[in-house]
Amino acid sequence: MKNILLTIIKTIFSILLLPSLAACAIVFKKQLLYYPQSYQFFLLSGTGAYLIFFLFLISLEKIFEFGQKIITTLLKFTAPFDVFFANIFSIYLIVTLGLFYFLNAGQKINDHNHILMFFVGFFFSLHIISLAQSLKGDLKIFSRLSYLFWIVLAFIANIFLIVFVADKVLGQGLFQRFAVSCLEVSKQVYKIVFQTLFLWK
Repeated sequence: MKNILLTIIKTIFSILLLPSLAACAIVFKKQLLYYPQSYQFFLLSGTGAYLIFFLFLISLEKIFEFGQKIITTLLKFTAPFDVFFANIFSIYLIVTLGLFYFLNAGQKINDHNHILMFFVGFFFSLHIISLAQSLKGDLKIFSRLSYLFWIVLAFIANIFLIVFVADKVLGQGLFQRFAVSCLEVSKQVYKIVFQTLFLWK
């Protein structure tokens, strides 16, 4: 009974967060315009490359599962939050963003950042799609109902992580601008949804 109640809460929470996810995606698309053009191209290319792998070649699910095991092992002392972090964050994306930050710390922008941007897009897509597949494939019907909760949180959290690290490298207050824009767009989306549902005549 406790698990069923928790699943219902997760499902409701994820549905309520859907407008924020939409706002996050919209604002991030605009945010890319502030980055060097090569970053935009290779980040989107990395995203597309994984989609091609997933649709026409292999899903790389084993790589995803291995990454989850690494996080749960490293954060075993935080149980049960180790599973939470393994679902939300990708160890591959964290390592790639870490390289992106440290290779540019205290010096001019690295000439090979476009390659790292490719893998940022690749590992972001790998994590979101593989997480959706693994959770949707759960045999427990109530676990299936709450899989949207993890997808929404993982998408928003990883987008914010990408923007945060990019801000540390490129400066210009990009992260603050992104967060404020997400909040403003979220308010607009919630307002539209509310008016559609309750004020429609």
